[in-house]
Amino acid sequence: MTKIRPLIFILGLLCAVAPARAAISYYCAGCSNAASQFTSANLGVTLTSLITFTSGDLSFGVYDDPTGTMFDGFLLNNNGGSNHGINGAADSLQMASSTALGQTANGGIIEITNIPAGTFAFAFNLGATGSGAYCVDVNSAGFDQNPSCNSTINVSSSSDSEFVGVFSSGVGAVPITTIWIGPQSDNALSVNNESQINSFELEQATPEAGTLVSIGSGLLALGVIRRRLRISGPA
Repeated sequence: MTKIRPLIFILGLLCAVAPARAAISYYCAGCSNAASQFTSANLGVTLTSLITFTSGDLSFGVYDDPTGTMFDGFLLNNNGGSNHGINGAADSLQMASSTALGQTANGGIIEITNIPAGTFAFAFNLGATGSGAYCVDVNSAGFDQNPSCNSTINVSSSSDSEFVGVFSSGVGAVPITTIWIGPQSDNALSVNNESQINSFELEQATPEAGTLVSIGSGLLALGVIRRRLRISGPA
């Protein structure tokens, strides 16, 4: 029994340091994770300079960035209720300023797709033509409006720019492939508050420091267990 107790303790330690399961985390002023945490050392993200937009990469309402990332816009079916969906009309983006990309009048959803393979971190500054709440959904088949949106970003005015960071982490983490941005309710459209992206950046990130430490601790604990079993020999 004396030999078994240390092994039970080590097995408990191994479970405690097991890496977290795959998850997508959101970082913004109104998110559960503060925007300032996005570039912390714990995540291992080293985003340094956000990319702005140029009119030369916008063609027929679709923006093709040199990174390969594509931005497209969709109009909405305003059904007068709590939800609305894509009405099939696409390619509705325009230059909101000399460096920002936005929806046309009465536009609704911005889709970010063709994100480079292996991207685990994506950040952008979200603005709008007026105040409103906007949903941000990642890797979903389509835009999920309130109450299903994954994260809500509040833009206070046309001069407000809100930082949004998205990070995919944990064991079995999947790369970020698609991001949807759109109004949380019909009210956002009733006053023509079109969303816009002022700048963005992405990173094909390596596993964050916390995950690497957990993996290393787990391997160390396994080594200790094997050594103790070898020393103790058969019961």
